Amino acid sequence: MKGTPIVNNMLLRDRANNVTYRVVLNSASPSRVGIDDIDEYVILMDTDVAKNTMPIGAPLKVVLDHLGQREWIVVEDDEPSIDLDGLSDAVKRVLNERWQLLQRALSSPFDVLNPRGRAQLARQLEREGITTRPTLYQVLRLYWAGGPRKQSLLPNYQNCGAPGIARIPATESEKTGRPRTVAPGRGIAMTAEHRRKMAIALATSKAGKEARSLQEAYHHLLITQYPEHVRLEPNRPPQIKNFDAVPTFEQFRYFWTRQYDFETRLKKRLRPRRFEALTKILASGTLKDVRGPGTRYEIDATIVDVYVVSRYNPNHIIGRPTLYLVVDQFSRLIVGYYLGLEPPCWVGAMLALWSCNLDKVELCRHYGINITAEQWPTGFMPLHLLCDRGERMSHMAEPLSVGFGIDVENTPPYCGAAKSVVERTFGAIQVTSFGPYIPGYVDKVFYERGDKPPQLNAVLNLDDLTRVLLAAIIKHNHHVIREYPGTPGQIIEGVEFTPVALWHWGVRHLRFEGRRFADDHLARYLWPEQKVFMRKRGLHYCRGLWYYGAKLSEQHWFLRALTEGRELSARIHPQRLGEVLIVSDDERRTMLRLPVAPRSRRFTLFSLSELIAMDLQKNRQNKAAEWKNQPLSTQMTAIMKTGISQAKDNAKAFRDPHLSDRKRLKDIRGNRQAELAAMTAEALAGHLGLTAEPTVIDVTPANAPEVEQKALEFADQLFNATDKD
Repeated sequence: MKGTPIVNNMLLRDRANNVTYRVVLNSASPSRVGIDDIDEYVILMDTDVAKNTMPIGAPLKVVLDHLGQREWIVVEDDEPSIDLDGLSDAVKRVLNERWQLLQRALSSPFDVLNPRGRAQLARQLEREGITTRPTLYQVLRLYWAGGPRKQSLLPNYQNCGAPGIARIPATESEKTGRPRTVAPGRGIAMTAEHRRKMAIALATSKAGKEARSLQEAYHHLLITQYPEHVRLEPNRPPQIKNFDAVPTFEQFRYFWTRQYDFETRLKKRLRPRRFEALTKILASGTLKDVRGPGTRYEIDATIVDVYVVSRYNPNHIIGRPTLYLVVDQFSRLIVGYYLGLEPPCWVGAMLALWSCNLDKVELCRHYGINITAEQWPTGFMPLHLLCDRGERMSHMAEPLSVGFGIDVENTPPYCGAAKSVVERTFGAIQVTSFGPYIPGYVDKVFYERGDKPPQLNAVLNLDDLTRVLLAAIIKHNHHVIREYPGTPGQIIEGVEFTPVALWHWGVRHLRFEGRRFADDHLARYLWPEQKVFMRKRGLHYCRGLWYYGAKLSEQHWFLRALTEGRELSARIHPQRLGEVLIVSDDERRTMLRLPVAPRSRRFTLFSLSELIAMDLQKNRQNKAAEWKNQPLSTQMTAIMKTGISQAKDNAKAFRDPHLSDRKRLKDIRGNRQAELAAMTAEALAGHLGLTAEPTVIDVTPANAPEVEQKALEFADQLFNATDKD
């Protein structure tokens, strides 16, 4: 490559020898590197610092010849830029020491590129007690190989300590880590023997093998692998001689996480089908291959979370109706619906499609709602219909495709994300529009055991719920779709990103300089940033602080964050724990102000530091209680296992080998009646004092009348004895 300029910090790759050089100095005299010559030289440095090499001189014309013959090539420096302010204190200290030493070396009167100059400088620094020769050479080598920048001197601490290699202690006395401050005892080191026993417990326990319950697998470990420390005796709690002789549950759980990677653990807990649905990447958007309104409709059904009563007798609760929605994929407009008592079926889907062609003005007027044709345009039959696999498998799908020229498409099973538009609409209609305000609504978030059943609050009949549903649909058709991507043409023409406006636009054709900031904006940048976790009980901050508000359930990202247990960014004042500002998990990153949950109001009287101290004390007490109750938990686990084993043995011992499974299943109801009659006869015999004599009662279903006769005889004797008294 003739004419290639040689500049400082350029990387040259020797393709034959697989060596990369960095240009330290592009034009230098030979004396700089200790060479007696008159030509112009280029000083090169091997980028592999492990070779412990120093800069070498190469004639400029030789380097140019290599580049011209493509023996050497120019490569890009792919070393990423590093934020030096975000490093740890230890790394910063080493980096600053090396940088100061480098500045001292470069500003010295000695030429560090010359071997003789480097040696003289090293001797001088050793005499002054500043550094040693190996340290000086290491700093210079890193600087020349990594480039003239400070990050080249960073220590590679991430490669220290043989990462990925298990360090198994030889004896239990080699206990490492901080001393315990919460749990009692000293603890044991996880030797190879302990690891072997835990591996056996995970492999032999069903709870551990399928990751259903690690606590039960831990009990199985104690019972089977440590019988000398967990002694089981009849009618006595297990006696644990030495708590430091068995691993803790935390050590067992940590071993489980090291034994299986995250993907395997997640598959064990969720099962493959749920795992695939959870980890599937949604790469494409909802507007792909959609040319405009009416191109594709999405239809789906759900059970409404509202109990309704009969129109004829309001005292009769008739359950929860089924709601079908038909949504235009382009505009998000709800073009049709059906609300009925039928379960999800092809009939309901058809009636929903039928409603797409109804006059919406007349439909709403029937339920006492006055609208114009522009507020809810009458829909049409689509070109494509995306539905569930259940509707698609109906024999009526073929006539629909032939009669209307509709391309009926179906989604894979258990894949709600394939029709995300209509799935999201269900949540917007029920949760944010009318759900919490209707009597009989099933609040899946706030309902707790012991609360009044929502069925008893039901007052709406099917017509009343339909009227409320129509109002919610009209409201939804005029709400702003914040996540709608849109096009530059729509933005330029000033189209409102509401379903109605997008529908009408698709049918036709396809500033103040004030510097005032809101309180939420000030809190975003001035209050401390914390992390909160989405849980079923609300947003968990720390120390028992939970936050929740009605606005949280209205966010379009709330459901996804709740199911995934997502970590959110929050702003909270350490002295004002009564409210929290959440950074919404959407593309706009808006702020959401939430009050403290009722269960956590008592904690708002304290500061954050006080809560931390109280939480530490609570953890110590809980840890002590766990160890105290561990013998009882282990005993109960053993009792359960022993009882199940004895029941299996008894069933095997009394099993009639000549009795087939078909005969055993033939007359279960008769067996039940005979058993109840025998229990009645036995109870009456006890009242008459006949229990001293052995009473044999045949509970065979064929002899049920005899058992009933025996019970009647006992009853007569009992009544006669009562009359005499």
